[in-house]
Amino acid sequence: MPDATNTAFWESRLFPCLKAIQGGCYSIPEIQALANSLDKDIHGRYQANLGIDATDTIFPSSLDGKISIPMGCCIRSGTPTVLISIPIWMRTFKTLCGGNQVLLETVFLVAFLHELIHLARGLVVDAQTTFEQDSMLAAEEVVNAETCNVMEIFIKNGRRLIASDQEIYDAWTFSGKNQHSDRWKQFIRKRYGWRVS
Repeated sequence: MPDATNTAFWESRLFPCLKAIQGGCYSIPEIQALANSLDKDIHGRYQANLGIDATDTIFPSSLDGKISIPMGCCIRSGTPTVLISIPIWMRTFKTLCGGNQVLLETVFLVAFLHELIHLARGLVVDAQTTFEQDSMLAAEEVVNAETCNVMEIFIKNGRRLIASDQEIYDAWTFSGKNQHSDRWKQFIRKRYGWRVS
């Protein structure tokens, strides 16, 4: 159970946009339609509703544990689950978003939809197993390409991205928006390869 500070942040900053998108009433119709489609695909694939685990836990993203991620996904006892690290989102709000709630909402939903894409496409592992490096990189090529389409919807609706998301979107654009291009594969390998090496 999250501590009081994390709970307050979750309830005031993150949960409202998650509630809107899961409730079918998010303010950008294209984002809502995509979320609805992914949710339907997830339910069809796993025959289970999506689980959300918002926690105080900081998830390591590298073998040495020095780099952490704000969100991830897994199949936990047959339930497709999105894992949300509240402390990392608090840090993101302060450092990467400069306290801007609209920017936090954008980056949070880009990350959330990224995890839904993983689940909907079956590019996720059971909570007790891990990806091999080549499988993980191949999955990220596909999922990040689809996530760039999400970013593009936000951009077309006047939202800006944080620098790391903009870097991914720019690489996607420079690769001709082609997930099979060598340029895209090299970008993904450079960006994610350190996590499993």
